[in-house]
Amino acid sequence: MPGIGCKIFTMKFISKKAQTKLTFIIIQLVLLSVIGSALFLHVNNVSSNTYYLRDFLAKDLSFTADTVLSPPGNLMYTYDLTWIDEEFDFLFQDQKTAVQEGEEDQKTTTTFPYADNNFFKTETELIETPSVINFLNSGYFLTIKESTTLELKKQKYPYINTKAEIQGQKIHLISGILKNPVTNKEYASGESFADSLKTLLNTPITTETKKLSSVDFPSENADMIILLNNNSKENTTFNIYIPSSLQTIKQSRKLASLIVNSIYDEDILPNTNILIIPLEPEFNLKTPSLYIEISNNILTQHSLEIKKQISNAIKEYYST
Repeated sequence: MPGIGCKIFTMKFISKKAQTKLTFIIIQLVLLSVIGSALFLHVNNVSSNTYYLRDFLAKDLSFTADTVLSPPGNLMYTYDLTWIDEEFDFLFQDQKTAVQEGEEDQKTTTTFPYADNNFFKTETELIETPSVINFLNSGYFLTIKESTTLELKKQKYPYINTKAEIQGQKIHLISGILKNPVTNKEYASGESFADSLKTLLNTPITTETKKLSSVDFPSENADMIILLNNNSKENTTFNIYIPSSLQTIKQSRKLASLIVNSIYDEDILPNTNILIIPLEPEFNLKTPSLYIEISNNILTQHSLEIKKQISNAIKEYYST
């Protein structure tokens, strides 16, 4: 009978359609179950091993390092970590911040890069479970430590090329007549300074000893001029004056800054502020020149160390 055949055919057609839809629903449920389980395991895993906190700290500390490196002057910033309960170690190396967790043989590390600045030398160490991290931009040094005894003393200078062979450089040293505060006798320190610099630098130095009533830079041909004078009135004077010459003020500033940084590096005068002061009016000089004024007290107690650091600064000046 035609009517019965049509009904059977319709019932079979509906049954196949329902079966296909059911199959798709089952597949979707299985996929949702797998994805849901994976997400649950991932969230459970990262919540238990503090992944997100390590990731945040690595990025935030890298951004902090970038910020501290940015200003033209010196800067110190203290990053507070007292708000976290976890015990993390921190390492700043190869322009990357590494946040470490766990024992030595099972450390989990998250890293993030910070800016690479070829002008700066980085001084750091592994910082273990700190309460704070101190970032110090002083001179051309980036120091990252937990210590809070860092000081903003080092000097920045124009990064100009003064590289030259130090052998044969004509360094003209003029010294005042200095009075020993113990014996009360006058003596000329120029020869002593010259001999020390000759030995340390292995280069000829023209010397002259005279009383310096005023700053008088010689006009003869030289590659570098250093005037040295004492100050018998002050006990802690250490000033480096730079002639305001448009042709050489950058070179003179660089040399003066290198001397200051070299002395602070060796911690020779921890309680003395060494000042770099521009000289007015303008000097028409074609040679990098300095006028160094040091108190008798400092010069008699630290003469050898100061000579060494001046020679180290001159070496660095001609090597960069």
